[in-house]
Amino acid sequence: MNSKKSNILILILLALSFFSLLSAAEQPIDTKEFVHQIYNKYMDNDFLAVYEFIHPEIKEVLDKKAYIDFQKKNTEKYNIEISEVEVVKIVNLEKLPEIFKEIFKDYNFEYIYEVTIEYKSTYTVAKNKQEKFVEKKTYIVTDQNKDYLLWDPDIIKKD
Repeated sequence: MNSKKSNILILILLALSFFSLLSAAEQPIDTKEFVHQIYNKYMDNDFLAVYEFIHPEIKEVLDKKAYIDFQKKNTEKYNIEISEVEVVKIVNLEKLPEIFKEIFKDYNFEYIYEVTIEYKSTYTVAKNKQEKFVEKKTYIVTDQNKDYLLWDPDIIKKD
């Protein structure tokens, strides 16, 4: 009788492990890893790939060509290179940051993250190469079980 109970217990544990693996596969990828994927594309100056990470609602008001041209122009003008990207902190927010509320009027995201990153920026000003460490906030949302970058399209208008 003991071996029967043991076998049943083992089967239950195996079933639970299997279902746990299935549900983990359906979840969005780790936020830290997602941010690293985005910034690896920035480091490669692959702005089309970065654009693909942006939420579809933002893409409706952010023209792909305008975004790529903006990024290329600034990168080339100052010979900007970024490296040593590190995710410093991830905070789960209750509300969407104010700068995105005009675009997302009636959205209810599964998760909203404010991700503080730090990276080394090397750039040229007046033919002098300089470098500094930059800390900035990046916003990631999970929408219908998929992660997206939020990027403020007004940055292009300010340029």
